[in-house]
Amino acid sequence: MSLTKILRDAQDLDDSIRYAAERDLSELQQLDLPNFLLSLSAELASDESLPECRRLAGIILKNSVEGKYSEDNNLHIKQWINPDPLIKLQIKESLLTTLGSLVPDAWHASSQVIAKLAYIDIPSRDWQDLIGRLLGNMAQQGTSPPLQQATLEALEYMFEEFMGLEQDKIDDVLDAVIRAMNRAEQSSQVRLAAIKALQNVVMFANFANDDCRNCIMTAICDAAKSDGAVIKHAAFGCLIAIASKYYGMLEPYTETILSLTTEALKGGVESGALQCIEFWITICEEVNERRKQNKRDAHAISTIDCSFIEKPLFTCSSSAKNSVKARER
Repeated sequence: MSLTKILRDAQDLDDSIRYAAERDLSELQQLDLPNFLLSLSAELASDESLPECRRLAGIILKNSVEGKYSEDNNLHIKQWINPDPLIKLQIKESLLTTLGSLVPDAWHASSQVIAKLAYIDIPSRDWQDLIGRLLGNMAQQGTSPPLQQATLEALEYMFEEFMGLEQDKIDDVLDAVIRAMNRAEQSSQVRLAAIKALQNVVMFANFANDDCRNCIMTAICDAAKSDGAVIKHAAFGCLIAIASKYYGMLEPYTETILSLTTEALKGGVESGALQCIEFWITICEEVNERRKQNKRDAHAISTIDCSFIEKPLFTCSSSAKNSVKARER
């Protein structure tokens, strides 16, 4: 029986057919895991397979190498590390090829699996060309928007946690992501994927570097001016993430952020008003935490200055009140 049929039957509404297919999948996994994973990656990559079968193949493949949150994470890691290197290479190549699929279910699943394998391989100095291959997708002229979007999504998932990458590689990823956010980018979906990726990548950026920080903030503030509500919301979400980690370095940008959030508050929910409120709530929480720290360290010389945020907070609060009054009239 073909794997395609088993995957299709595993989603059948008939309980007996579905249970039988699930047993077949379990037997195949236990009988020869490496070749089972290889078959799943081939199914995921096949344009002849049904989208729902490709999606399920990706889910099973991801769960088989999860290695992060499962109670059996060590077992999952060993199961991936131990197979024949040639089989592993074939699986990886198949996953990278699938990123170029025109079927969203397929490339979405592939981007998730790539991230899971990266968590295992990169810290152990395996799959050393992965970042270069992904950045190649972004740099190559004529790369299709779906492939760029899939690549950015893979990077987004990969940077959910630190993988031990060298800072120069992180800088290269950051540069590619910011370039994809450029206004000239024709696909709004690519821009959105880039902003989502940046929200994770920025957590590992050299934000203390003036040039790096200015480049990031310019890109985010530019995205926050977008006419598209989804991109605007994502940009403010990224600002929230930045505020939670780099609050103390935001002083040069407070006037710009205040202007953006004030304008958004006037436009209501569609303009990102809720995200703006969350941003300033995050700022307030950081201010309070630092003031508490100052009190705890009363005898030490404080290096934390919260005063620069007081004027923007007051202005933003007044703007929010005026917006509410205007709507009540």
